[in-house]
Amino acid sequence: MKKVLLLQIALNYVNPKNYSGWEGKLEGCLHDASKMFDMLISLQKIEIVDFCELTNEQATVANFTDLLKRFLTLTSAEKLIITYSGHGGQVKDRNKDETDGLDETFCLYDGQVIDDDIYKMINAYGSINKEVILFVDSCHSGTISRAERLGFLTLTQVDKDLNKKICPRDISLLSRSHSIFKKSRISQKDNKIPLICFSACQEYQYSYDTPNGGLFTKALCEVIKPELKYEPLLLKVIPKIIKLQKPRITYRNTIINKQIFS
Repeated sequence: MKKVLLLQIALNYVNPKNYSGWEGKLEGCLHDASKMFDMLISLQKIEIVDFCELTNEQATVANFTDLLKRFLTLTSAEKLIITYSGHGGQVKDRNKDETDGLDETFCLYDGQVIDDDIYKMINAYGSINKEVILFVDSCHSGTISRAERLGFLTLTQVDKDLNKKICPRDISLLSRSHSIFKKSRISQKDNKIPLICFSACQEYQYSYDTPNGGLFTKALCEVIKPELKYEPLLLKVIPKIIKLQKPRITYRNTIINKQIFS
């Protein structure tokens, strides 16, 4: 069994003081964290040697970045698994590395963290001997890291029952200044850290929330099997939610033609 560090972040709301009065209420994100934890244990492929969960008020920018740095530098495990369920935002791209001119964000309790800064931390503090695996259930998550089954929902029911995990664009632009990474001083190593990211949707799409959790997390936990490889796993998730969102996988410095968590 592979030794694994597990960091989970889940927010059903944010601090309105840091988001121009917007609370960002969701219903199922804490359920997503629980489902992911139970799923990881049930596969019997990993041994979790250290674990931390940040929810709601605990999921501040400082707590997230401190824990991410600590987990990246620990040498007690072969993999770091990060799960995030909450709102995703978009802000103006700072370094012109995005084709759409926008950076994607995690909307944490007291501010946003952009995908560029997550990558910078992984590059700065990670090890080529420890693979980082992210599962991101939020809107616009296609380039991050940087109720019912969909088949039984009509479009009318979808509009009525589902909630988008999106931070409104005007709020995103205003709240970005609360991130401690506004002027990042993190130096980057060569991008040699092995990384796999499962995203709930494309960067231009929404990810949907229900009282029982996100559609992506639900579908993932339903189809995952210990013998599956990464790409076939994605191909099993997509048909369950394709009418609303199309999950994707991105990776670097590793291969996905291998069994999950191997």
